[in-house]
Amino acid sequence: MIITCPECTSRFAVQRESLGVTGRFVRCARCLHIWFQLPEDETEPTFTPTPQQTPVSGQLPSLSMDFKPSNPLWTTALILSFISMAILLALVMKKDWIGTTFPQTEAYYQMIL
Repeated sequence: MIITCPECTSRFAVQRESLGVTGRFVRCARCLHIWFQLPEDETEPTFTPTPQQTPVSGQLPSLSMDFKPSNPLWTTALILSFISMAILLALVMKKDWIGTTFPQTEAYYQMIL
């Protein structure tokens, strides 16, 4: 059976038996949203393809570009990681200038490097 996340509309194939008779809580692997999923009835909806219209020459079908970041916490952590690495790299690359400008830091550089 196919279930759909109510938050991000991602779809997942699950076995009906894994939901049990009364249903259970499930978590979306994409957006981490948790919801209670009831098992559906035994009749699966069947897919009936509809005839496609061919685009008029020079026109392309429109596509929806609804993009939602999966988790803003990951984005923030990634940005902070890059900033931290850039600062550390600058401190190592400019150690001579920092040592001459701020002589008290020379002892710290000796301990670290």
